[in-house]
Amino acid sequence: MTQAKYLCDKSSPLVSYNEKDWDILAGEAALISTWVPELVDVFYETVYAHDSTKSVFKDGERPKLEKTLQDWIASLVTGPKGAEFWDHQWVIALLHVRR
Repeated sequence: MTQAKYLCDKSSPLVSYNEKDWDILAGEAALISTWVPELVDVFYETVYAHDSTKSVFKDGERPKLEKTLQDWIASLVTGPKGAEFWDHQWVIALLHVRR
């Protein structure tokens, strides 16, 4: 069992996340996708507005990070679900901790 699967199994009862939730997100994918550009822009404008968070980033990497965030949001509604999804989230979390 992967660490992500273990954590998912442990936390799922706490948040009651189930198959129906995946289906709702997938059903709203078109609407959610219209929000992505503004959501990403507001997120990075906020992060870059504060010296303490801005300092985490390297010069010139914002466009790449914006694309990565857009792709991640898309994966929430159109990507794989279940253990594969949680494994991917685990990797993302580790990359954030490393920063």
